Amino acid sequence: MRPGEREPGGSQEGAAALARRLGLGEELGVGGTPRLTLTSALRGPVETIGSLRRFVGHARGGAPAPSLGGSAPEERGALGGRDARGDRARRQGVDDRGDLSEPGLLELLELRLGVPLLGLAMERVIGFAGRESAAPHLLFSAVTTGAPGAPAVATITADLLPRRDLMLDPTYADRVYGPLAAELEEFARGSEDACDGVELALEGPVARRLVASPWASRVSAVAGPPTLRSGLFRVYAARWIELVSGGEDALAGSRDPWAPEPASRYRRLRAVLSEARSDPLWRELARLCGPEQAAAVGALVRGDG
Repeated sequence: MRPGEREPGGSQEGAAALARRLGLGEELGVGGTPRLTLTSALRGPVETIGSLRRFVGHARGGAPAPSLGGSAPEERGALGGRDARGDRARRQGVDDRGDLSEPGLLELLELRLGVPLLGLAMERVIGFAGRESAAPHLLFSAVTTGAPGAPAVATITADLLPRRDLMLDPTYADRVYGPLAAELEEFARGSEDACDGVELALEGPVARRLVASPWASRVSAVAGPPTLRSGLFRVYAARWIELVSGGEDALAGSRDPWAPEPASRYRRLRAVLSEARSDPLWRELARLCGPEQAAAVGALVRGDG
């Protein structure tokens, strides 16, 4: 979607739409619930404050990237509809999708938290490309904070996490991030009208996250207009779809003789993403949900769940 067009659902809808577009099946909990249901560990009654959904499967290739985030019937159709294979996977979980250790398997995690008394709402989408793939991983996070009655502030982070050392493999950088950079420039030019005067500030690598690419975006805005959140999600998700559903041909010929094996980098990167020193989210999650639930989420991010 281009800036200024009609805005459908946010990135929460977009995560499910992304899974449908790629043909991923959802791994369900007991009774058809999300993979993890998160409850509050704060003083007071125990209540549900969030969930983690997990989608896995092999990408369907060949179709153009969709308009992500739609919830209306015509928008669902643009995402490829509900084919029998996808419906069966959603009903049965991942049992008919193959072994989760398969090299070519994609994995999509969606974490959501909401604590109204604290004025906190958080959504995160992490898309892992296959273990042997050179395609980057998708990272999107939107955190809204604000005391009741005060203006809410949204902080949005988006990136495609590289699978190669960008300094040693400039060909990889050009082929993966060149199209993304062009889309970001176009989005930034149109962001003022799309966001009701909120300026989009595209920054370099996210602070303290050494796994980030130079094309990471970090935006803070009062009120956090939905067009900013979902529009930025679309830019990164559309490029990720291209790369994991057939676009890796563009990476052919990209070589870094000093790089570790992709599978090794895959394991190390997933471990880094689950560490509190890399991301303060995990400390906050432990405070809100308790260390046991935070550890369960961390295990899924590492790929141990």
